[in-house]
Amino acid sequence: MKYLFLLLPALLFCFPAASFAGARDGLLLWFESVLPSLLPCLILSDLCIRFGITAIVAARLKRVGRILFGLSPYGCYPAFLGFLSGLPAGAKAASDLSLRRDISRTEAEYIVALCNNVSPMFLINYAASDQLGIPAFGPVLCAIVWISSILSARLLFCPGRRKANTSLSAASLEKPRIPAGGSRSIIEETDEAILDSFRILVKSGGYIILFSVLSSILHSVAGNGPIPCILSGVLETTTGIHAVAALKAPLLIRIPGVAAAAAFGGLSGLAQTLSVTTEAGLRTGRYLAARLLSALFAAILARIWCLTWL
Repeated sequence: MKYLFLLLPALLFCFPAASFAGARDGLLLWFESVLPSLLPCLILSDLCIRFGITAIVAARLKRVGRILFGLSPYGCYPAFLGFLSGLPAGAKAASDLSLRRDISRTEAEYIVALCNNVSPMFLINYAASDQLGIPAFGPVLCAIVWISSILSARLLFCPGRRKANTSLSAASLEKPRIPAGGSRSIIEETDEAILDSFRILVKSGGYIILFSVLSSILHSVAGNGPIPCILSGVLETTTGIHAVAALKAPLLIRIPGVAAAAAFGGLSGLAQTLSVTTEAGLRTGRYLAARLLSALFAAILARIWCLTWL
């Protein structure tokens, strides 16, 4: 691994223009899309967990979460947060609840595999509308990514056999834990939540920029053929989707390629997820397998949609 870090400065020195373009594109993506869409969500989610408001959400969603996904009551909150907000918000919430022992580590790993996808707004606005030029495909693409993620997580984690923390009384699910006298004040907790959220987003931005630079260098060296496009999607989702969508190929090929890149999430997404789950000791082997399987399912479902509707 240490030799890789010796290689990176050499690549930056040998390909300054591509490195600059990749860093600029990654920074703009983080600043214009990731930061404004995720920062409020991360702050509010952190506060909900700190004050125990997740218990109220769990009480409202526990039946749906158990029937659809085999989740414990507290596991419903990070799962639905992840589906609605995108990575790494759901993974961060699952990791935090695992640290608090509200859910088991195994369930947290299952939740991360289940819902840690790119955000619906990214799929609808960027992937479907901006890159493919098919706005009507946006909700379909979102559904494809969600279904693929659910199928892969349930196949790999067998939620029916998991040992989850379901011993939660009705009172514990209804009463939020507001800091009492002598504990940290609401302002102190809010300050800490803001700092934690910015720390997560700064790390995510660093990974996005790093992998965008590598993807830009890859295209500078290898061009824009099918193989470089696939490798670009493996490295970073945004540049991978752009590369696949720009291929001179029929939609029957480009749409499944975009769906697979979006469902996999890229090594950049994996790094962002690891940055928020390492503290809780969540394992990554089956999560990576789930992402690969999800990419395969997404490509198949998108291909079926193309054959049916195009």
